[in-house]
Amino acid sequence: NAYTCRKNAYAKKSECDHTISAQKKAQEYYDIGNKYYRNGEHDRAITEYSKAIEINPRYADIYNSRGYAYYSKGEYDRAINDYNKAIELNPKHVLAYTNRGNVYWLKGDYDRAIEDHNTVIGINPKDDKGYTNRGIAYAKKGEYIKAISDFNKSIELNPKSDLGYYNRGCAYVDKGEYEQAISDYNRAIELNSKDADFFVDRGKVYYTKGNYDRAIGDYSNAIEINPKYAEAYNARATAYHSKNEFDHAIADYRKAKEINSKYTNTYFESFINVDEYCKQGNDYYDKGEYDKAIEYYSKAIELNPNFAQAYNNRGNAYYNKGECDRAISDYNRALEIDSRYIEAYNNRGNAYFKIGDYACAIEDYNKAVIINPNYTQARKNREIAYIRKRHHERLVFLTIILCSSIPPTIGLGVGLFFILRKKVKYCQR
Repeated sequence: NAYTCRKNAYAKKSECDHTISAQKKAQEYYDIGNKYYRNGEHDRAITEYSKAIEINPRYADIYNSRGYAYYSKGEYDRAINDYNKAIELNPKHVLAYTNRGNVYWLKGDYDRAIEDHNTVIGINPKDDKGYTNRGIAYAKKGEYIKAISDFNKSIELNPKSDLGYYNRGCAYVDKGEYEQAISDYNRAIELNSKDADFFVDRGKVYYTKGNYDRAIGDYSNAIEINPKYAEAYNARATAYHSKNEFDHAIADYRKAKEINSKYTNTYFESFINVDEYCKQGNDYYDKGEYDKAIEYYSKAIELNPNFAQAYNNRGNAYYNKGECDRAISDYNRALEIDSRYIEAYNNRGNAYFKIGDYACAIEDYNKAVIINPNYTQARKNREIAYIRKRHHERLVFLTIILCSSIPPTIGLGVGLFFILRKKVKYCQR
């Protein structure tokens, strides 16, 4: 009997040792999977989690982690299957309910999401994240009053809940209460200044309110936090476009598409074509091929009739061809689009000067200098225009005096003779 008992004891010990060894091995695979997941290697993480499950199929946490890896890959149904298994093994697995609820609202099944978050709150009524997640589900359903109530409760339980303030801000945006939204985004950023989403969403509110500079500032902060954030580049491109800063807008959109090749914006795609046409037009202009330059500027205008720069550049080409009336028409259109386009004022002033309308030229140079007092070229052009205008007025005055003092039969001829002589002297001087 003693030998039998000892034999059984050794057998049980061996079995326990084997079990402990297996559990250790499963834990090793689990830890390796977590490491891969943190590095963003979701497929390798899933492989390691699956090895751990094969050794220990009753480990609920592994199913939850593998479900999260599937969720990160966008494989929501497989994620839900793993969360189901985790909950089956541990009916009070708060993380599994939370994660499954979040996947349900991503799939648009808001009622089942709310049901899961209700369970989380039932297990732990002091869990502020349970209220935050349920509030998100209510907001997705369009039930903003319930959503805000849940976010309020989340903030009450945890006054430092950045997500509580952020999500309540999002709900206020959906309700059109922008000042309340900005206030909540401000508080979320105070609590956590490293979340790029907070800056992007506050930037969108500023953009909606027409405050483009503050919107651009927020998008820039988001990009500083996450230089690979395509949405932030696209949003900033839109804000730059609204300010008529087209070069910046195109550069940002190109960056967004470089980060994510699937990222498309039909408007900016056409805008890039406009930019290319303008560049080709500039190349021809620099070579003195003004007709070809006009052709490409016209193509740019056809794609975007509100591109002030294309009108200004085409106006320059017409000016150099001596077609001042057409040049002035293009400068007029550029200034209708952008009333602070100082180069267009200066260029239109040059066109007026060329046709001898010095008063209009001076008026345009003045406008350019008022907008930018340091615009040296407009100041110099204005000085020259004043000199030419004074000489012109003096010539007209002398002509009138001469014509009135000389007999009518020869007055006109002599008057013209003196004008011609004065012009020659002026040119020589």
